Amino acid sequence: MRGGFQPGPAEQVARVRKARASWDKALARRLAREQADQAAAATAATSAHKPARATADLGPARRNMTDPQSRMMALRGGGWVQGYNCQAATTEDG
Repeated sequence: MRGGFQPGPAEQVARVRKARASWDKALARRLAREQADQAAAATAATSAHKPARATADLGPARRNMTDPQSRMMALRGGGWVQGYNCQAATTEDG
């Protein structure tokens, strides 16, 4: 065999099928949540005993109010940690 391994279609790869199934589940959950939110908004709009509460604009979302320079950073082995992206700077003479 000169050509070596010839990959098949991506739809037949188990990881692709699993990722697609996970995506479909997440999409279904999101649609269900949006429908529930719309139904709740419609119910709240029809109820006359409580006025709708106004929400204040709080600006951009922050993960850590006490240390705004830190960010959620991905770990190599999977997962996340609150941390910094440190970069070393040196001069020509070290």
